[in-house]
Amino acid sequence: MEKKYTSKMHILTLPGFVHAELKVLREMLSWPQLTVHIRKPELSPGELCEYLTQFTPTEREKLILHGDPEIARAFGVSKIHYGAYLRNKYAPGEPIDTSVRSTSTHSWAEFNRLNSPIEMAFIGPLFPSISKPGYKPHNNLESAVRSNFRVKAIALGGLTCRNVSLLARSSYDDYAFCGAIWQADSPIEQAQRCYEQALKIQNSGYMNFSNTD
Repeated sequence: MEKKYTSKMHILTLPGFVHAELKVLREMLSWPQLTVHIRKPELSPGELCEYLTQFTPTEREKLILHGDPEIARAFGVSKIHYGAYLRNKYAPGEPIDTSVRSTSTHSWAEFNRLNSPIEMAFIGPLFPSISKPGYKPHNNLESAVRSNFRVKAIALGGLTCRNVSLLARSSYDDYAFCGAIWQADSPIEQAQRCYEQALKIQNSGYMNFSNTD
């Protein structure tokens, strides 16, 4: 049985804050086929709770929280991102009642070992990082070595509206943006350009890969 993934664009927040960040995020949350990742490792639990109160219950349904699963559940965020630590702590045992589970990987070998309950995983960096200067791409990220099609692969690291088209024929299902958007003069306008490019690649049919069950 063949299954085709539907491409989506992912936006990651910066650890710190940028001007009008919540306004920008709430605007982007209204776009279809877009998911916002809340990644605020510098916030205390109380500050993270306060941050989440700025979103409506409907908006929280489109968020993926990088951090405390218990805080996520308390605020109606049903989607959790597991870093390597959380992945090892929670995934092997009783799964937390989340509808989507994502994680991060840095090689296809690591990605190929993933299984349930992980549903999607970042893999990268693919290009020199914009938000983390000096964080260079991995040279071994060749699409030919992907063997895991149970988990959705999300391209990450240095992606912009210009270079994302280079991945059109690759093994990535989704694209994630961070620094290119938040360091732009107009984050909304830059996000719109990235969004249009992601949809253009999706509509071309190149980035949908068969998943044999």
